[in-house]
Amino acid sequence: LNMFKKIFIVGILLIFSLFLSSCSPTPSKARGDGVVLLILGDSLSAGYQLENPSQTGWVGILNEKMKNDGFLDTNQVILNASVNGETTAGGLERLPGLLHTHRPNHLMIELGANDMLRRLPASETEKNLKKMISLAQSQGVKVALLTVEMPTIASFSGSGSFDTIQQTVARDRNIEQIRYPLSKIFGKPDMMLNDRLHPSQKAQPVLANRLDKPIRKFLAN
Repeated sequence: LNMFKKIFIVGILLIFSLFLSSCSPTPSKARGDGVVLLILGDSLSAGYQLENPSQTGWVGILNEKMKNDGFLDTNQVILNASVNGETTAGGLERLPGLLHTHRPNHLMIELGANDMLRRLPASETEKNLKKMISLAQSQGVKVALLTVEMPTIASFSGSGSFDTIQQTVARDRNIEQIRYPLSKIFGKPDMMLNDRLHPSQKAQPVLANRLDKPIRKFLAN
């Protein structure tokens, strides 16, 4: 009887452990070689006014974290191609060369906020985003939008909010949206620069931690 009881307990524990592993939300490895992720963004991802932004910005922090815990191998890297002040038009112009040079497995686009701040036509932003997505997908690159919920300080020329445009683009192109966690730091003086638009150095680890899990899921597929 004791033997049967032990076998029963071991069986229950094994089933429970398998259940936990199947429900685990964090994948163990990124797919692909070389540049597994190309980030095409603006100052929110470029590390505006940070010292040594390639290492101290949220992208650099996340890349280092994923290397240290083994999610990224030594031959895998997250490449940050973000530029301060970049627009969707600028991103569209640079993307063909970036795809040709680096041949990424995944692309994450974080662009459009500067279009809004400059009051550029919403239709142009939507068209540019869709062109970038189609270009990358035609080369077998998996694409996601890193969407930003902007504070009410500006609007597009024409109808439609930035959030609506991002949702429309993601739906029409059937791609994933990953939310840039600006709302988690916006309005907190120590988390923002004096312009009240850009994340401070202190905010970078917060952004990296918030984006860690969704980006890992994206890179594992």
